[in-house]
Amino acid sequence: MFNKRVPVLNPDGTPAMPTSSSRARRWIRDGKAKIVQNDLRIFCVQLVEEPSGRNTQDISLGIDPGSCFTGVAIQSKQETLIGLNLNLPKKQVQKRLTERAVLRRTRRGRRIKRSLPFKRRNHRQKRFNNRRQSKLPPSIRANKQLELRVVDELRRLYPITHAYVERLNKSNRPGFTIAAQGQTFLIKELENHFLVILVKGWETEATREWLKLPKSKNKAEQTPAAHVSDAIAQAARHFIRYAVSTTGMQTGREWKGLIQVTPFPFGIVERLPSRPRKMHDLTVQKGGVRDTYGGFDGTHSFKNGDYVEYKTKRSTLRLGYFDKAQYKSVTTLKGYISANDLYQFFPVKKRLKQGVTDKNTRLIRYSSHLIVNLHRGLAFLSR
Repeated sequence: MFNKRVPVLNPDGTPAMPTSSSRARRWIRDGKAKIVQNDLRIFCVQLVEEPSGRNTQDISLGIDPGSCFTGVAIQSKQETLIGLNLNLPKKQVQKRLTERAVLRRTRRGRRIKRSLPFKRRNHRQKRFNNRRQSKLPPSIRANKQLELRVVDELRRLYPITHAYVERLNKSNRPGFTIAAQGQTFLIKELENHFLVILVKGWETEATREWLKLPKSKNKAEQTPAAHVSDAIAQAARHFIRYAVSTTGMQTGREWKGLIQVTPFPFGIVERLPSRPRKMHDLTVQKGGVRDTYGGFDGTHSFKNGDYVEYKTKRSTLRLGYFDKAQYKSVTTLKGYISANDLYQFFPVKKRLKQGVTDKNTRLIRYSSHLIVNLHRGLAFLSR
């Protein structure tokens, strides 16, 4: 039976080699370690006293970047430590930028006095001198920032030494395409912490086939076979290689090295949806008063994104033959604070409670601007 590997931190907060879950529980029971919280909600312990040694083994990070989904995995020589599927915010950012442009143009259109001649109207002149800027598009930047945020949390838990990233097939030049610009930005940020190795697509496929890892054709599927399998194959290339082998008078190629893919914790991570205020909405009330959108009017003391538990009373009606009695049962709801309401964002976005107050609400976890759903049990990739 496989044991889940638990991240371990030294007394000064630096990552140490992971240990088994049974040993971590014994450390906590004997007072040798304590539980520490992290934004990815991974069970982690920190040693109270200085360990006998701080030697670590090589641990590689595999990243399979995509347009809407990204797979991230951490692999050692004998264990698959964790696999995450990131739901990137590209489409949400593009939608909100389009809405913002529509509101801006409408607001400027209302400012123009149509009664005046065209030359005397309040039109802004065209300015093309400020269009050529070396900036990433907001949607691509949001994707890469989410990937870097998750990697930053993982490197605080695991002693990662190498990072393997799949390279684009078209070109790796910085200005070739927008996707290549995002890849260059990601690599430069990763090189501040790890040794980054680029992996071609056919190399990832060959490694995945040799490891016998499944691959789903549905990229939107929320399973390890969608993107995590490719990330594991990329991280595994640090321990295995396809090299020349000579047997007698024959020379060929074969896989060399040892690696073991084991059950691992699997989770889905996405950015917390924000609810911005629309200061200039399309509709205007009588008298020129604009309706505020977003924020809250102080019905509770929590911040947007806080994970809370809300207790509500649900009435149930019981009908008898001669009498009628009414009973009340207490129901517990868990979700994220958004303005004055309580929401759940996984598996679908749904409003659980409208008008949350401090009376029946208890804080569980402060906002990390991330939605993390770790699946119970261990995931295993098998055909």
